[in-house]
Amino acid sequence: MSVLIRSTRMLLTISLAALIAACPALGVKTEGAALSGGAIRNLLDNNTLQGPQGREMYDWYYQPDGAITGVIGASNDDSGTWLIKDSNVYCHTWDQYFDGVQECYKIFKTTDPGRYLMVNVSADRGENIEIWKVIPGNPYKM
Repeated sequence: MSVLIRSTRMLLTISLAALIAACPALGVKTEGAALSGGAIRNLLDNNTLQGPQGREMYDWYYQPDGAITGVIGASNDDSGTWLIKDSNVYCHTWDQYFDGVQECYKIFKTTDPGRYLMVNVSADRGENIEIWKVIPGNPYKM
């Protein structure tokens, strides 16, 4: 195989890998504009969210006072804080999750009823987070 073909193949592979990395929620389709701050507060305040985080599921409870508690998988629990800034950006800072660094997101409804997508807008552009279910209150007593 010629050097030109190998170089072209390597460039295409790297480009595809970069595209996939930039779109971690490939396949999740959003609709409309990002939720407003009031809509974010209604979605989170005194509710438990569930969805995938890596290869496990998360359950996160959002307290009205800005505290957040949660678990990823069977036993990886943590706590932290959440807030809304710039009128429509949701941010969380966990004690351990996400290396304890504040991560911020715009939240969009998806084309799947009752599901949402948190699109990371932080400087490090971490992963997006899918919300599969919103449960009123704190049913797991976190």
